[in-house]
Order: sequence, then C-alpha cells, then structure tokens
Amino acid sequence: MSFLNKLRAVGDQVASQLKSTTSELSLRLSEEVKKYKNKEFLVAIVTATALVALADGNIDQAERTTLANYLRVSEELSVFDGQEVVEEFNKAVALFDFDRGMGEVEALKRISKIKKNVEASRTLVRVCISLANSDGTFDQKEKDVITLIVKELGLNPSDFPV
Repeated sequence: MSFLNKLRAVGDQVASQLKSTTSELSLRLSEEVKKYKNKEFLVAIVTATALVALADGNIDQAERTTLANYLRVSEELSVFDGQEVVEEFNKAVALFDFDRGMGEVEALKRISKIKKNVEASRTLVRVCISLANSDGTFDQKEKDVITLIVKELGLNPSDFPV
C-alpha cells in the first residue's frame, strides 16, 4: 500500500469517527432535552436561542425564518410541538422589537426560571452553543451572549467553550 493510500485510509477512518461522534453527541443532547420537556424549559430555551441569534444587534426576516426553521427541525427540540416552538420563538424575538436593553432584561428573566435545575440549565447552554455553531462559525458576539446566559444561570463559563 502506497503512502498516499495509507493516508487516505487514515483520513477516511478519522472522518468516520468524527461523523459517529457528532451523531452520538446530537442524540445525547436530544435525550437530555427530553428529560426537561415542560413549558418553562421550552420558553427558556427558545428565548435563549433568540438572544443568541440577536447577538449581532438585530435579526432580519431571513434570520428569523432560518432560526424558526432550525427550531422546528432541531433534533434537540423535536420533543416539543413544532408550532409551539415557533410561536414561543416569535414571542421571544418580539421582546426586542422596541428596546434591545429591556428585551435583554426580560429574556434573562425568562431564562433564569430554570436556574434551580442545573442539568436543564447546562442543556440549555449546550443547545445555544449548537445553534451558534450551526452556521459553521462561533463568533465572539455569540460567545459573549452565551457567557451572559451562563452567568445568569449561575454556571461557570469555563465549563463551556465560550
């Protein structure tokens, strides 16, 4: 076997392992979300994802549509009714329509309602990170918003890749 063929074989093996690991992580995250299937968790998670989506200062119609579609088809959120997820997302985004600062305050209040449940809080953060990475980039503004959420939930930012 030539060096090039060996290199291809190793590359194929690494790609296969990476795909398997990614699928496993997504399944595990979905299973975690199922544990916390309730309205309070849904509102917190959808509000948090809206806050992350607004990290750049605004969310245009294309971003709303993309995020609403993501929330509807997300494996992690598939335990909830899709229409309910979209409705809650639209309510969360509406918090920011008039005043960004007041919207952020209200969003953090909604998110903090699950603070006493550490595992649900950690799951919410992981879903936000997954969303932030969904476009292939995890920029500093998204990291800053997620760090704010982490702190609001009483978690340690060093426990997450932010």
